[in-house]
Amino acid sequence: MASEWREVRLGELADEITVGHVGPMPAYVEGGIPFLRSQNVDRLRINDSDLKSIGFSAHDRLRKSALHPGDVVIVRTGRPGACAVIPTSLPVANCSDLVIVRPGRELDPWFLAYYINSAAVHGVSSQVVGAVQQHFNIGSARNLTIRLPDLATQREVVEILRALDDKIELNRRMSQTLESMARALFKSWFVDFDPVHAKAECRDTFLPGEIAGLFSDSFEDSEFGEIPSGWGISSLGQLCDRITDGSHSSPASVARGRPMASVKDMRRWGFDVKGCRQISELDYLRLVRDDCRPRAGDVLIAKDGSFLKHIFVAERDLDLVVLSSVAILRPNIRIDPHLLAFSLLDDATMGRMSQYVSGAVLQRIVLKDFRQIPMLVPPIGLQRAWAMEVTPMIRRCWRHLDESDVLESMRDAIIPSLISGRLTPNDAGPIGEATPL
Repeated sequence: MASEWREVRLGELADEITVGHVGPMPAYVEGGIPFLRSQNVDRLRINDSDLKSIGFSAHDRLRKSALHPGDVVIVRTGRPGACAVIPTSLPVANCSDLVIVRPGRELDPWFLAYYINSAAVHGVSSQVVGAVQQHFNIGSARNLTIRLPDLATQREVVEILRALDDKIELNRRMSQTLESMARALFKSWFVDFDPVHAKAECRDTFLPGEIAGLFSDSFEDSEFGEIPSGWGISSLGQLCDRITDGSHSSPASVARGRPMASVKDMRRWGFDVKGCRQISELDYLRLVRDDCRPRAGDVLIAKDGSFLKHIFVAERDLDLVVLSSVAILRPNIRIDPHLLAFSLLDDATMGRMSQYVSGAVLQRIVLKDFRQIPMLVPPIGLQRAWAMEVTPMIRRCWRHLDESDVLESMRDAIIPSLISGRLTPNDAGPIGEATPL
């Protein structure tokens, strides 16, 4: 019963509360010890994108900030309070500028992570210090008050919530696998030109005859070097009916309204709608009329330096409008939208795009320069054959995204009740069981 839960300070429940390395960063190396920074700690998960490594000697020197499975890490600066548990997949790691909590025998680490990311979020906010750059420090962590049930109840709560998180993680991994397959096919056909090389050397392409016949058997010189005969080079402006961006005005925020996204809300597949600011229905409809709402088939790309990570095709009309930090490319019939998106993500194209980046403080690509970026354009029949293979994979990724959004909403709705005792694990059990993929 919730009445039997007791209020305890985190400092009384932890075997140790310390902080990751603070100071000059050690040298990064390839294949060393994983070194977590604030950007590697998302809400309830470790984000391994752009995960750095340090040498074994540096890890030994920084043993105070060494991490072990079961440690709870909390972001100190930038997003104070974002919290995750170190998984068993990171048996040895180190970190910088994170609060590290090693729970004692009375406290389940996952219960603590869910608690901090939900019920304690206001407590974290009240404990940050610093007028300009806010910090959540060791003293703040020790003073956090937790409403604590017995360990068995904690684990029952965790079991329900982790069942939902495991399904969300499975969706993420499946999407990664599908995208890797699509990228591999793109690279083989449109970067390495494997079928063209095979035909030129009278080797088997290992493709169905109707697809193999779409590839030429020779190369020709171009400004990109050798490209398959019959392929072309066009600017983005020639390949798109429209290249524009979102709204340059920023309507007033409202408590409950319609989502308005910026580059910070972009993710690999779509936008994080839950993190978007809200605007009034009237402002939303005005911006829809101004064509600030991405349509199905539009390619969305960040205009600032994060464009390396933020490119995707809208698979449907999106129920949001975007700010000017997001460029909207509307391809014409000369190029498949998914092929354009994958081409923009290619290293060679990224290198050419970087030549158009300008700005001393905020680096970005302006719209007139987007129109100048040259692109390799395969014959339309070959594009369609590639799209027939890849589009089903992309659509499955979007289905995974939709499923995960539902699961996350369900999880976020029940966390406060579960970790406060208003909802018992027995009451919530069917919720975790009723969410098949």
